[in-house]
Amino acid sequence: MSVPFFFEGKFDPHREARVDELPAAALLVRPADDATAGNGWVSSLAQPASRVASATAGHTSNRVRAALVASMHRLRRPHHRLTQAARVSLAALACSIALMVPAGAAVAAPSADAPQLAAQASAAPATAQADAGLPDNVVPVTVRKPRHGYNRALVSVTVCVPGTDQCETIHDVLIDTGSVGLRLQRDAMRHPERFAAMPGPDGKPMAECLRFLSSNAWGPVARADVTLGGMTARAIPVQIVDEVGRVDASHPRPQGCQSQGHPTSNGTLGIAATRRTDCGEPCSLPVSAARYFTCDAGEACAPVVGALPASFRVAHPVAALPRDNNGVVLALDLPPANGIDAVSGSLTLGIDTRANNSLDARARVRLDNAGRFMTRFAGVDYPKSYFDTGTQDLYFSQAAAPIETCGRQWCASSEASPSATLVGNDGASVDVTVRVGDTAALERSGKGALRNVARVSAATSQAFVWGLPFFFGKRVFVGFADAPGRSDRRPFYAF
Repeated sequence: MSVPFFFEGKFDPHREARVDELPAAALLVRPADDATAGNGWVSSLAQPASRVASATAGHTSNRVRAALVASMHRLRRPHHRLTQAARVSLAALACSIALMVPAGAAVAAPSADAPQLAAQASAAPATAQADAGLPDNVVPVTVRKPRHGYNRALVSVTVCVPGTDQCETIHDVLIDTGSVGLRLQRDAMRHPERFAAMPGPDGKPMAECLRFLSSNAWGPVARADVTLGGMTARAIPVQIVDEVGRVDASHPRPQGCQSQGHPTSNGTLGIAATRRTDCGEPCSLPVSAARYFTCDAGEACAPVVGALPASFRVAHPVAALPRDNNGVVLALDLPPANGIDAVSGSLTLGIDTRANNSLDARARVRLDNAGRFMTRFAGVDYPKSYFDTGTQDLYFSQAAAPIETCGRQWCASSEASPSATLVGNDGASVDVTVRVGDTAALERSGKGALRNVARVSAATSQAFVWGLPFFFGKRVFVGFADAPGRSDRRPFYAF
């Protein structure tokens, strides 16, 4: 799915899917079909594991890193008017507390009064990384609920005006393996005005309308230096998404992009395996479904007609890095069956490029060009299945006892763990576990990390949607299509 930070859930946007495949609630969140560009979204694969493998051998645990980075961010907030000595003392205290967290313990969610969503200015993007003693290709991850919802895998991303030290770090950006590109909420940025819309092919400022069934994400496309962990992609196109109700004469919303949704996080880090930009080749869409526009101040924005060169499209932020750019490794701790406020993890950049991202998975599932594979579960084949960290639940249409429906949700009085079979594009298969608990009760708990929540999709749906619950307790490799340095250039997931 495309921009999940606008909605409670995400669904299959492939053009073959029909609206009637989804439950009624999904119609508010499912992205619009793209019938021309062939824009497919990624799948992912994972299966039960006895432990979460360390992404950084020889370094502190993920939960310690997360605690350290969070502490340093808080110390840099403008309202913390502390002396340098006090900052050092508090940082040392944070380190001591973090080191007392026992192995396997989940990180508690920040207190409700903590300003979790404030954008943080930074003139040195890699400072927190160095403070925490992390390799430069490791990004700490926390799963919790930022604005609302649950099962949001969140990271911090630093953006700078290209070639300058005018930078700010945006926290609570959602990892999305179902979309491509960095998209940031304007209201989460301290100085969005610094990131001016980049000129399009005609020299006029560019904007983008990302379309959903019942809403749209609209905002300028700007170039930025994007830092993940300690690594930077230089001057890549990103989208700055306007807040609900914003009217800006420099890029007025076109008539077909008026519907608006409410964000669930401060942005999306789209790292799908299937493409290197957010629009499939040749990125030529009909005017009625236009995605990219060029704008004259005070006048209507005009859709880009014809193929749009890749250099003008919102870019894949990891594929654009100078190295460690052929994939990622996502490792998340496993929440308990009754959920927890938050868990920690890591996003390691690159696959088989360093000791900390060696491809040591036992199974690999190859994806088709749209990121699809087959799932067999409870006697039903789902040939258009996909994995997506931006979806907070699992979605499937049929189940067997003891799993039963409770409204539009799947529920079990105690956690059920039936198996499903995943079949890759090359015919190789692997059995995995599907965890399902009492979804209704778990959602009412208000906890931010839930491993066993599932919803009922339409009976005609051909997609088993493997959302974030399936990534818990695993180390999942996401191999990008056409990545450099690999003889096999097909996208894959491995575990």
